[in-house]
Amino acid sequence: MKAEDFTNHGVFALKRFYHTSSLKDIEEAIFDFEQALEHTPHGNPRKATRLSNLASALNSRFERLGELDDIHRSIASLTEAISITPEKQPEFPHLLSNLGNSYGLRYKRTAVLEDLDRSILNHLQAVNCTPPPLATWLTNLGTAYLYRFLRSGDLTDVNQAISCHRRSIISTSGSSEDLPGFYNNIGYSYFCRYEHTADLDDLDVSILNHEKSIALTPAGHADLFTWFGNLGKSYSRRGARSGKVVDINRTIDNHQKALDLIPRRHAQLPMVLNNLGCMAVRLHI
Repeated sequence: MKAEDFTNHGVFALKRFYHTSSLKDIEEAIFDFEQALEHTPHGNPRKATRLSNLASALNSRFERLGELDDIHRSIASLTEAISITPEKQPEFPHLLSNLGNSYGLRYKRTAVLEDLDRSILNHLQAVNCTPPPLATWLTNLGTAYLYRFLRSGDLTDVNQAISCHRRSIISTSGSSEDLPGFYNNIGYSYFCRYEHTADLDDLDVSILNHEKSIALTPAGHADLFTWFGNLGKSYSRRGARSGKVVDINRTIDNHQKALDLIPRRHAQLPMVLNNLGCMAVRLHI
């Protein structure tokens, strides 16, 4: 097989993984992208894209299994891709945003502040490269600002996050497959601001956006369990404030749906189990 054949096969396997969450699919994608790179000589104009493909697959496996070696390799691949790509190339801001994502994923696991700073820097560079910025770059920058808010507690950061996510939604067509994720991101940002300010309006807006996210997400989507889990968290906080049985029941229902959907070997399974378990304990206190 030629490098292009391995690339096409890997892209298909990665897209399949996004819908099936099957480890077999992501392993297949990584193998194909590695083979594509082995068949790509130095100086080939497609090498940067193939390095980015491999990084995307490694990120997906890292989010699934939590193995740090995958995220280290992702960062190394994207750093190399950026080093061989001229700044005026259309792919350059995409690579910067992807590298920002990888640093953000590693920060979530290791809590090393330098990774968070690098994440924000790369996302800012991507957004500022060529006007107008893509909606994906804006939401990625918003996520990085939210990570920093969770570390610093500075309301300026969460306000920046909400602004970026709002801009990403406004600039996205209603039929885009990215829209559910954008609604989830802004919903979670409002939830995090509520945790800091206790403003019930933020909680209501959080719930509204999480419900939009789920309504737009097709059955079988790999991230659907996350959307249900985040909606469950928002209902949990509102139930704690209001004491209304309907909010408590919706909390349990959404956490149960998250548990039903998450793959059994997923790195986030303990968190999903904990969310549902905490509600069960509260009901018996």
